[in-house]
Amino acid sequence: MLSVGFLVFGDILCANAHNPAWLYACRAISGIGGGGISSIIAIIVSDLVSLKDRGKYQGMLNASIGAGSAVGPFMAASLIQKTKIAGAASWRWIFYIPPILACVSAVAAMAFLPLTSVTGSWRAKARQIDWMGLAASLVALLCILIPLNLGGTSWPWRSPEVISLMIVGGFAVAAFTIIEKRYARIPLIPLRLFTNRATAILLVQSAFYNIWKAGVLDAYFSQVSLPSKHIAHRRIERLRPRHGISSECLDPLLFSRKWRKEYRNPLGTRTY
Repeated sequence: MLSVGFLVFGDILCANAHNPAWLYACRAISGIGGGGISSIIAIIVSDLVSLKDRGKYQGMLNASIGAGSAVGPFMAASLIQKTKIAGAASWRWIFYIPPILACVSAVAAMAFLPLTSVTGSWRAKARQIDWMGLAASLVALLCILIPLNLGGTSWPWRSPEVISLMIVGGFAVAAFTIIEKRYARIPLIPLRLFTNRATAILLVQSAFYNIWKAGVLDAYFSQVSLPSKHIAHRRIERLRPRHGISSECLDPLLFSRKWRKEYRNPLGTRTY
């Protein structure tokens, strides 16, 4: 509910923005809510659904993401073609609609989501959070992503800004690894996952796939292959529903008992 509240509050402020700084700051607030919702969804599915049925629900979630990615841009384009809607500028409705849907989803979650009793104090749980690893990973991501995005455009690749940020990001990655291995009670990324070859291959493959899908593919269509950004955007949007459909079909198949009578996870423990 807290993540939904961030999303609703941030989008309402975005819809009433009067300058770019206001819009960017409030969009960051709604982004916190959106990121929290994505994480909570994965936690809920892992907590409530057994491993043998988890693929079906992951397929449903991926299908909804693919459908939203395909339909959302066209809905936004149809909104901004009009000057005003219900007395407000049409672009503001791009931020008014998500809070309405979020409130409906919150009511549905409170009505149908099974709740389990929480035991223990919040202070004890807060002390178990890997705050040092979280800070190190945040510094690493910012110091690596900023020069990768601005290098070659706003900053030359050999500029002091790019080189210094990349160096700081490298030290932050090293610090994060040490923290996760030696100091974290409940590490954000347990390094023991990488000791298993199957798990390590899947994690590395997933990282390269997301880099390709979110970065290389978009840049290729928008700057190399196609002369018009509008045509490139349409090409990219055609691929997103296919990703959702393929995930919806493959996830249940991979977790199906028809393929394996007994599944063992990469850590070697029996699941069913």
